[in-house]
Amino acid sequence: MERPAASQLARADLVVAPDVAGMSFSDFSHAQAAYEAGVKAGEDALPALRGILARL
Repeated sequence: MERPAASQLARADLVVAPDVAGMSFSDFSHAQAAYEAGVKAGEDALPALRGILARL
């Protein structure tokens, strides 16, 4: 899986980046922890997302 380029990230209105440091996308032994990191990142991003949507 390729990481987005910095120029792509700079154009994004919102980037949700779960803390998956030390986890490999092919190592399924950390699947639950990766899932939980994604849920937390999504929940943490909700206020910013609501702000973006309110401006539309």
